[in-house]
Amino acid sequence: VTAVNCIASDSGGLWLATGRQILRWDRLQFTPVTLPADAPGRPICVHVEARGRAWIGFAEAKLLVRSPDGTFSRFGAETFGTDANTIYNVSETSDGAVWVSTNVGVTTFTAGRTITFTRANGLPSDRVWTVFDDDEKNVWLSLDVGVARLHPDEFAKAASDPAYRLRFESFDSADGL
Repeated sequence: VTAVNCIASDSGGLWLATGRQILRWDRLQFTPVTLPADAPGRPICVHVEARGRAWIGFAEAKLLVRSPDGTFSRFGAETFGTDANTIYNVSETSDGAVWVSTNVGVTTFTAGRTITFTRANGLPSDRVWTVFDDDEKNVWLSLDVGVARLHPDEFAKAASDPAYRLRFESFDSADGL
């Protein structure tokens, strides 16, 4: 039995990360996605964004981005913070920002910029499991200590002012989690 760590969809089917490989389901069969020979290890998550690029996260906090033409961009662990060693999830909010959740915070790829947010910016925990936005554009983070809901402007404020502390509403076991 093959464990599937993550499933993502695109207009033509599904993408699966198994920890050993990336597979694509085209509604008829599973086909292995050819990764570069120097791929950084075990793929544990995949996300296909609106523009068709597949973002593949690896346990070693490295990231490959596969363009629709099959070419790859690479991002090392240093992209996500000095102590980054695991990517847990890659997701996309409705504004087109791609979020990479790691053991040391969350990194957003938006408007050609890469910005990492951590406890130093005011997050209640460094380990971020996933990011999601709701119909009101609030950004939700799943954390070791519960979930946090942030107004989307909070990240822009923190990005423009390193001294700014993110403001959020936190939910934990006291709230029924």
